[in-house]
Amino acid sequence: FGNIPVIALAGSVSEDSDIVHEYGIDALFSVVPGVVSLENALADADENLYRTARNVATLYKMSV
Repeated sequence: FGNIPVIALAGSVSEDSDIVHEYGIDALFSVVPGVVSLENALADADENLYRTARNVATLYKMSV
């Protein structure tokens, strides 16, 4: 596919998450805005994912 940038959105990002770059992922973003319980993370998942995806899309639009 050539040099298509790959962006991953994850529930959270750990300290050793840099390993994903070895598998072709160029950027990794957490959708959880901070320390929250699993219950709250799941309850707010749609809102958190939407907000993070929108921010990533805005960043992308700024770069083209």
